Amino acid sequence: MKNRKTEIYILIFIVFLAIILRTVDLTTTPPGFNQDEACYIWNANCLIKTGHDQMGVRWPIFYTRGLGGNYATLFFYILLPFEAIGGMNIWIARFASALLGIITVILFYVSGKNLFGTQVGLICSCMLAMAPWHIHMSRVCIEGCVCPFAVITVLAILSQANLLTDDEAGVRPVLATAGGIIAGISCYGYNALRIFWPLFLMALFLATTGRVLKYARNKNGLRAIIGFILGFTLIFAPLAYMHVVDSDGIGQHGKTQLLIYSKNMSKVQMIEGIMYRYVNHFNPAYLFKRQNPDNDAVFYNYFFQWYLFPLAITGFVVLILKFRNSIAARVLLVWVLIYPVSDSLGYFILPHHFRSSPGLCSLILLAALGTVAVFKWLWNKNKHLSFVAITIMFFCVFVTNIFYWNDYFGRYSRRIPVYYAYHADLNEACQWLKPRFNDIDSVFITTNRMNQPYINTLVCLDYDPLQWFKDEHLISKSGEWDIHVTYGKMNFMYGEYGDLWLPIIKELQENGKNDRVIFILRPEELDLKDPVYEIKDPEGNPGLYIYDMVL
Repeated sequence: MKNRKTEIYILIFIVFLAIILRTVDLTTTPPGFNQDEACYIWNANCLIKTGHDQMGVRWPIFYTRGLGGNYATLFFYILLPFEAIGGMNIWIARFASALLGIITVILFYVSGKNLFGTQVGLICSCMLAMAPWHIHMSRVCIEGCVCPFAVITVLAILSQANLLTDDEAGVRPVLATAGGIIAGISCYGYNALRIFWPLFLMALFLATTGRVLKYARNKNGLRAIIGFILGFTLIFAPLAYMHVVDSDGIGQHGKTQLLIYSKNMSKVQMIEGIMYRYVNHFNPAYLFKRQNPDNDAVFYNYFFQWYLFPLAITGFVVLILKFRNSIAARVLLVWVLIYPVSDSLGYFILPHHFRSSPGLCSLILLAALGTVAVFKWLWNKNKHLSFVAITIMFFCVFVTNIFYWNDYFGRYSRRIPVYYAYHADLNEACQWLKPRFNDIDSVFITTNRMNQPYINTLVCLDYDPLQWFKDEHLISKSGEWDIHVTYGKMNFMYGEYGDLWLPIIKELQENGKNDRVIFILRPEELDLKDPVYEIKDPEGNPGLYIYDMVL
């Protein structure tokens, strides 16, 4: 009883830590929000208010057209209850991601405990609670945050159903069926899961064929296996069918991101590229070393703390030793080996935080397994030495995370590339504009250092979706992307697409009216005088000027 109480108290502390690290300063770390976050927030709002996405499609299932690239739809529906209750704002949307992350930490404890015991379950959930990779994913409103949640939810359910553990107690068909259904549903949430689940399940079957056949000879076990397969197949099959009959639609975004669609590479070069990316997902220099923070400001370019590296290596050795006699070990080894596949097909140089994320927890579970093995070995050899090792380990963990938290919740959000990547300046400009919006005839906004700014303005201005559908839209195409030059009274000053906004200025000047016009510009643009509002970047330099004029 005492041990059970201790276990519960430790888990409560871990969950509390996970809550703090995923909800503190949720709107300012990262600052503002980027165009992908805005796309999910805006489309969820359109569905709530009208039952249609922003392109007018009624309750889309397989994909929806957001910024031009076609998005999976599941995350829109996850956001619906949050926005229905809390309205269209970034805190509510990011809280949805944070809540998925917190639940993942709890379910990771369940699956880790079921697979390898209580100590591994507690340690792996604690490591996940503090993992930079997972913390950042849980603090941005992007569909990739569904991946760790979906994988851990399914594994927790299947381990509770006694399908993945070394415990040969009776299996539970209802839970197994639920696991299959959830795995199938999750494939509607992010493309990486559509690659991960079929490959993971096939590899898992090959690694556990003996156990599967043993269960198949038992009525209850056969029901569980059939229930899982049917649950997954019935949900996943329509999605797979759409990839066959509508590959240009549902697979549009993937065709610009994946090596297999490259027309500039031979098959040999393509295979070499895929293998290179696959191997690099196990490169300690990528996983445990801080990368250039300005390389891709949307991500916090830090996957795991360095102290996980020797523990993961130890865990891998333990896994190999257990592989022959342990079903749980086979599950984890398959998971580790399959984890990079979803991302190995992409163009990106570094491992991609979201496309790799179905396997995020596998590496942590590996480190947790190694941690328990090391301390058990030390305890058997020298109890005094084991206490010393635990003390040193706690010190390393504490110091490392103090430096990390100080950087992430402090310097990271003040970095200039991060500030602009999340449109913090544009969001502040829209806050100024919102109470004046109804009294203004036209707005012109720079696009310099901005990515699809129209979608951010829709969220910041709390724009009415019904008005959006009534508005006239001027859209320019750029590859797969839809570049919105105008909607309603909003105009975006793209120069690279033919200065399509200039005729609108001319029309305002020649219509014989005194039109109130707002310009939101970079300091070097148009050489206008006397801005009414100035927005400064984190270094104190002018970032945007707002001009209130009559044309």
